[in-house]
Amino acid sequence: MKKNRLYGVGSLLGRKREVTISDAVDLIESLGIGSVRDVICCNEVLYNPERVNPEGAQYFHELYTQLAQRGAEVISANVTWFLPDGTATHEQVPTPDKTPGSAYLEFLETLRITWRTLAAEFPEVTHWEMGNEMNHTLPVPVGWTPVNGMEEYTLRQKADITTDMCYYAHKGIKEGNPDAITIFPGTAPVDGIDGPSTTKYLTRIYENIHSGSFGSTDTNDFFNAMAWHPYWPFTCPDESWVEENNTLYRIMCEHGDGEKRVYLTEAGFRDNRIEEADREQAPWIPIMYNLVEKHMPYAETLHYYWLFNHGPFDPYGLMNEPSEGYTVKAKGVAYQKMTGGTGDLNRFAGKGSNPEEGE
Repeated sequence: MKKNRLYGVGSLLGRKREVTISDAVDLIESLGIGSVRDVICCNEVLYNPERVNPEGAQYFHELYTQLAQRGAEVISANVTWFLPDGTATHEQVPTPDKTPGSAYLEFLETLRITWRTLAAEFPEVTHWEMGNEMNHTLPVPVGWTPVNGMEEYTLRQKADITTDMCYYAHKGIKEGNPDAITIFPGTAPVDGIDGPSTTKYLTRIYENIHSGSFGSTDTNDFFNAMAWHPYWPFTCPDESWVEENNTLYRIMCEHGDGEKRVYLTEAGFRDNRIEEADREQAPWIPIMYNLVEKHMPYAETLHYYWLFNHGPFDPYGLMNEPSEGYTVKAKGVAYQKMTGGTGDLNRFAGKGSNPEEGE
């Protein structure tokens, strides 16, 4: 039975070698989750843009199939790509030069083929997010390092590169699975949800499309749905939070995309592994979802970041890490109560981790 897709969660990410698929899916079902945003790296499942690695792909097939069987929608975000020399990266892009025969045009064609192969290999994925937070620190020039003196791409250049990448990724996905929904790479709230790093970036992308210089003037040839990451990591969402989200939606409306659905593919509250902070933040979860449901009708899903804590840098999770015994946090209890989910969230407590599971 399909569940409410508004109630989403981020995937296992770095916990894939620690959590059995069946345990993870059981917990997701008990939490009442209706949509799961997984993160995949193309080089985990492909040898090259055209050739699938069956062993690497098996884990994801099993995960996505079991999630679908439990009524959860699957959104997969591929966050890496291949360069023309065969190197896999999550950050570097050749200099955006569209002269015939350029490394940049070769890269874009490689990107199209990669996405075509992914979409054809995973028909169980109904939605593909075509990257992640491209307005933030990524992408950077090929060969860039913090100490070599090269400059990072400007926000405007990132917007131009993102426009190109969406066009070629969307084309590849539709070639591999015409029924799949393509989602814009979720933006990072670098200087606020509606800060210049997001608003100027999105506006530039729409201007690029309308110019006709990026392959089409139809936004549907670039993405079927929009995404952004409305983090307020240390503050309870309120009307101001809603207004910041609405600012981005108004940009969509101004450019003729008001009918497109929005996927809020990351949002959460950072407790720094402090139990008191976790308990304080737990009530914020139903408040946040209630605000979305009542005041943001354009939003299709909100994916809480993450199912589990993820190392020392991402203590946002609904559950403690498997290495910490699979125990539920106050946030997880609040989430389950909000959705009406059922089942003991501590039933795997003390089980430990399975380092042989997955990749």
